[in-house]
Amino acid sequence: MQISVIEYGETLKKIGGGLVQVSKGLSFIDSEDVLIKLELEVSLLEKSITDLELVSPPKIIEKEHLELISVFKDLTEGMKYLIQYIKSNADIMNSNKFSNMLKDINNRGNNIINILSSIILKLVITQ
Repeated sequence: MQISVIEYGETLKKIGGGLVQVSKGLSFIDSEDVLIKLELEVSLLEKSITDLELVSPPKIIEKEHLELISVFKDLTEGMKYLIQYIKSNADIMNSNKFSNMLKDINNRGNNIINILSSIILKLVITQ
């Protein structure tokens, strides 16, 4: 069953609020701190994916909804890879490779912002 625009917005608000909270806490100090924070973010992203998969968005934003789920899944897999990489390469924190992985994660985050902006624009236009 499709949900209303308002209900869909509430779902995004709930997911977004949790992601903002975790993102604010991601300050990379040492490898143990990074691992704990990344694992927390992965857990939150997995819950967000589940929440998104359980809602049926308004038809006008179905494409963006699927893109959002896809980006969340990619971001989750990237973070899981990063966690495993850090665990098996303790000295990685000071390397360019680690820096590049963080940049890729940030780019995925920008994709989420772009998709959400598109959703909001379509919802505002249709109202």
